Amino acid sequence: MISIGNDIVSLDHPNRGRALDERFYSKFLSRTELGLFPPGNNSSLSLDAFIWLSWSVKEAAFKYLKRIIPDLIFSPVRFILEDFLDLGNYGISGSKPDYGLFRDAPGTLFGGRVGFDSHTLHFKSAVFKGWVHSVVLGDENFKRVVERVRRIDNPSYDDQAKAVRIFSLESLGRIFPNSDLQIEKHPYGYPRVRQKDGKILPVPVSFSHDGSFVAYCFRVG
Repeated sequence: MISIGNDIVSLDHPNRGRALDERFYSKFLSRTELGLFPPGNNSSLSLDAFIWLSWSVKEAAFKYLKRIIPDLIFSPVRFILEDFLDLGNYGISGSKPDYGLFRDAPGTLFGGRVGFDSHTLHFKSAVFKGWVHSVVLGDENFKRVVERVRRIDNPSYDDQAKAVRIFSLESLGRIFPNSDLQIEKHPYGYPRVRQKDGKILPVPVSFSHDGSFVAYCFRVG
């Protein structure tokens, strides 16, 4: 089954400072995983950003596997970062995502692998001022992934959920015009796209929101 998962973490929340509290991060990061930091001698990534990035990768990996293992329960300690690479400054590395209004802002891309039992998944993460966003796939072909991060005015849950669906349908509509697409929730909780003829569009999508940021991704082709 083709799947995808994503997660965004807003770094603007006052309680984000707890990332450096060992009592917090030890609940989902092992000493071996912490040993992956920093990802290179010249990396500008801070430890707290690495911790939240790790959390977002594990959340995204869970969303990826939820389509494959419907009864899966999120246990972040069972998702293990296997390697972690600094892919360079946003706008310099080869194939890069389009982060919309953030495309001209300074940011850094990271990548690596995350394991869960017998599954080995691949992730790509972006760290910008104010947020961290991660996408997880079962392979390394991120060139077919469309991902976007948007800022919204009202960070209420209802507005977050509504905005991310509207934005994703706008992007999907540009790729699949005249399809009258609708977003619905699968009985197991993940989003899927239905066409006007009633058929499910074979394009996996994933949503995430935190604070004033919403993010979505989908894989085409």
